[in-house]
Amino acid sequence: MKQISINKEITMNLIDMNGRIILKKKFTNAGQNELIDTSKIGTGRYVLQIESDQGIIPKFIEIIR
Repeated sequence: MKQISINKEITMNLIDMNGRIILKKKFTNAGQNELIDTSKIGTGRYVLQIESDQGIIPKFIEIIR
C-alpha cells in the first residue's frame, strides 16, 4: 500500500459503485489511524479514496456481512 506523508490535510471518501459519497472525513494529524464504522453501511463493493496535496489513491474494498 502506498504511504502518504501528510503535510496539510487529507480527505478520505468512501464511494459506492454508483458514485455516491457514503462517508467523508478530513484529517490533519500526521500518522493518525482512523477506524471506519461500517455497521450502517450495506454489503457491497466500495472505493476508499484518499486525497492529499500529493494526489489521489483509490482502493477497492468489500463489506461482507
